[in-house]
Amino acid sequence: MRLYLPRRRKRNQFPDPSQPSRERKGTYLEEDSDVSFTDRMLTCRDCSKEFTFTAGEQEFYAQRGLMNEPRRCYDCRQARRAGDGGRERGPRELHDVVCSNCGKPAQVPFLPTGSRPVYCADCFQTVRR
Repeated sequence: MRLYLPRRRKRNQFPDPSQPSRERKGTYLEEDSDVSFTDRMLTCRDCSKEFTFTAGEQEFYAQRGLMNEPRRCYDCRQARRAGDGGRERGPRELHDVVCSNCGKPAQVPFLPTGSRPVYCADCFQTVRR
């Protein structure tokens, strides 16, 4: 039983298309290898629930040369992909200010210190150009 670790390819180096990737020695698990996988229970790093790392998933990881096992359960992975990296933010806090250029009221996402001028959206676009 021998598990081959993936070799890193240089950026512009591509495999020979005439040679199937599984048959290249030292790159991936060979199809006829006698490596057997069993289901393993892992703990999710986000929700601390246990989830099953199935034998099929382990085989998939080995064929792709992935060396780290998953750290998050399926639900937490999906939530992380769908959202803002898994971090939940509250609504953006806006502060009421008076434009330094035209005097109109405006809202900005930062707390002005008074050391620099603060502009409304229209004046900011004209000053920016």
